[in-house]
Amino acid sequence: MLFVAVTLALDWPAPGPGDRAAFLVTAICGTIGVTAITQAFRMAPAAVVAPFEYTALIWASGLGWAVWADMPTVWTWVGAAIIATSGGLLMWLEPDRPAATG
Repeated sequence: MLFVAVTLALDWPAPGPGDRAAFLVTAICGTIGVTAITQAFRMAPAAVVAPFEYTALIWASGLGWAVWADMPTVWTWVGAAIIATSGGLLMWLEPDRPAATG
């Protein structure tokens, strides 16, 4: 953040009214999303909630393609497969444990 702040001091584009609305919507959606995920992990075992977290890879790839016409490289898909596979293996191999309470 400090490195970016130096470059922004030289050429800061002032946000317009539309930008401020986009920032507000982003903040509200982000807050709701993080709160929902936190509540999901609080109310259900991680082994049940975690697979839904992996759909973020699909959503991010789809939105990147739809908004910026950015197609993930083969290495992105390999990395996503490694992450999803390791998470699935951990959920399958790890014995069920009661949630920590305080």
